Amino acid sequence: PDDVELGAGGFLALEVSRGRKCGIVDLTRGEMATNGNPVTRQLEAERAARVLGVGVRLNLGLKDRGLSQDCIAPIVKEIRELKPRVALLPYWQDRHPDHEFGSKLIEDAVFNAGLINYPTGQEPWRVKSLWYYPINSEVTPSFFVDVSETYGLKISALKEHASQFSITENSIKTRLNSNFLYYIESRDRLFGARIGTEFAEGFVVKQPLAIPDPVSLLGGIL
Repeated sequence: PDDVELGAGGFLALEVSRGRKCGIVDLTRGEMATNGNPVTRQLEAERAARVLGVGVRLNLGLKDRGLSQDCIAPIVKEIRELKPRVALLPYWQDRHPDHEFGSKLIEDAVFNAGLINYPTGQEPWRVKSLWYYPINSEVTPSFFVDVSETYGLKISALKEHASQFSITENSIKTRLNSNFLYYIESRDRLFGARIGTEFAEGFVVKQPLAIPDPVSLLGGIL
């Protein structure tokens, strides 16, 4: 919980505002976190989802710091149930091992979801594209999305995860509640500066994106 907000919260809110269906599937309940507990974090995640406006937020309840190849099947089931065209997932290099291994699990699950003979009792589904968002890593994105108009919603959603990003009399000081949100905002401002906007989020793709009309990306009439 909170990872997708860090990397792609502005983009999700933007897509919702455009009338597209968006959802979030959290792999674990974050029970190994220094602050907070699974019940508190679930409530925070639900509030953050309402801020972003996403129609679905699920938690698979996989073991925090206990991800394994056995976790692929539950992810496949949700892919086949929700039928996403695009899957957002953490960048494959990150200081948190669960971000790295979780990214690989989602890759594998996306592949398996398209196999006719992978047994879940559901019809196969092929995700059209995988977009990786950075959390802790310094990356050069393949493309940027201007999220200036929804950036306030991203920050509001992150602040709903108060057990992680706020300091109370009962919390223990961590990297997350010690100005980590300033790092995220600084990164998103830098990404924005790269494309001449106030804020942007960056995504990495492993496979080239096919753009039928590149000139249309420039906007207006040339």
